[in-house]
Amino acid sequence: MITSEKYTILEYIPQNTNLITKLCILNFDIKSNINSVERLISDNPNTTFWCATKDFSKTFVQTAGKLGISNLISLPISTEVINNFFEEKIADNNDTVSNYIPLNNSSIMIVDDNEMNIKLLTDILVDLGIKI
Repeated sequence: MITSEKYTILEYIPQNTNLITKLCILNFDIKSNINSVERLISDNPNTTFWCATKDFSKTFVQTAGKLGISNLISLPISTEVINNFFEEKIADNNDTVSNYIPLNNSSIMIVDDNEMNIKLLTDILVDLGIKI
C-alpha cells in the first residue's frame, strides 16, 4: 500500500477498509476480489476509485463499471495522471463524487466509422443500463 495525504494505491484489500483519501487506485485483480472491492467502495462513499490495469477488455471494463470504479488507468501508474485529477478538482472547486449523475436510463448515440467500435461500445453501455 502506498499512501499520501491526497491518494492511496492499494495492492491488496486492507483489513480496515475505511480510507481517508479522496482518491484510491486499486492495483490488483478486481475480478478475483469483487465482493471485497464492493465492500471497500461502499465503505468509502467520499473516495473516488480508479483501477490501474493492463487489461482493457470488454469484460474488465464492464466489471469495473458495475463496481463503481470511475476510471481505468494504464500501468505503470503515472503521477501526472494523479496530479491532473487533483488540479481539476481544485479548478472545479467541487467534489466530483457528489456531482456524479448515474447514466443508467440515459440515451446516447454512437457514431463511428469503425463497426467494431460501435459494437464494443454498444455492448458495454447496454450492460450499464444506457439506451443506445
